[in-house]
Amino acid sequence: MRFTYMDVISRLYAQNFTDQIGAWCRAHQVEYIGHVLEDNGNHARLGAGAGHFFRALGGQDMSGSMWSCRN
Repeated sequence: MRFTYMDVISRLYAQNFTDQIGAWCRAHQVEYIGHVLEDNGNHARLGAGAGHFFRALGGQDMSGSMWSCRN
């Protein structure tokens, strides 16, 4: 159940957020450059993260991540 939920939500996030921003930027001859915070598994949960690392970056022309290491 959780896997299916996260799959649906992360696809909707990409479709309705990053993909739309990226399409608008390309239509106006600008690049969509951004990053995703990756700390303590944020890519795998909603709230602080988008639920799926690569789907969150999909609409961007150049993307990266902010990684944090803890001892």
